[in-house]
Amino acid sequence: MRSYTMTVLLLAVFVLALGATVVLAADGTEMPWDDLEIVIGGVVLLWAGIVAGLIEIGKHIRIGGTPLLGTPGRIWAANLILGGIGVFVYELSRGTDVIPALLAAGAAVLAASGIFEGVKTAVGK
Repeated sequence: MRSYTMTVLLLAVFVLALGATVVLAADGTEMPWDDLEIVIGGVVLLWAGIVAGLIEIGKHIRIGGTPLLGTPGRIWAANLILGGIGVFVYELSRGTDVIPALLAAGAAVLAASGIFEGVKTAVGK
C-alpha cells in the first residue's frame, strides 16, 4: 500500500510540474531550455557499444578469485564511469555546453545499458 501511495504522489507532482511548464510556456516566459538542442550522434552509439563490450570483458576478469565486475553495483558504476564520463568529456572537447553534454552522457549510459540488457536477454541468463 505504501508504494501505491508514493506512486500516486509522484504522479501528482509530475502532473503539477508539467502543468506549470505548459502555463509558463503559453505565457511567453523564456524557459531555460529554449535554446537547448539534443543530438544523439554516431559517437554516442559507438561508445555505448564499446562500453557494453568492456563491461562484458570486465565480468570475466578475476582478481583474487572474484570477478572485477561481479555485482550489479559494480557493473552500473563501470557503465557510468566509462560511458557517462567518456561521452561528457568528448562533448565538452567539441565545445558543447554543459547541459547538452550531460544529456548526451546520459543517453550513452542508457544506450549501453540497453545493449547490455539486449545481449543478456538474447544469450540468456
